Amino acid sequence: MKKLIGLVLVVLGAGSLWWGYDMSHSVSGMLTDAVGGENTQVMIRYGVGAVLFVVGFFMVMRKA
Repeated sequence: MKKLIGLVLVVLGAGSLWWGYDMSHSVSGMLTDAVGGENTQVMIRYGVGAVLFVVGFFMVMRKA
């Protein structure tokens, strides 16, 4: 059961990372970078995605 939860976390983490990447390369994301600096929403998605991915990866790889 823990491996299944870990796999779900890996998928959610990868999805969040992809969503952040997609947002950063959109027209509004590029405009925000040009005008105001960093885009906070993108950084939040990168952070959450990385945490979910790493936790899920370790849950999947851990021997039960």
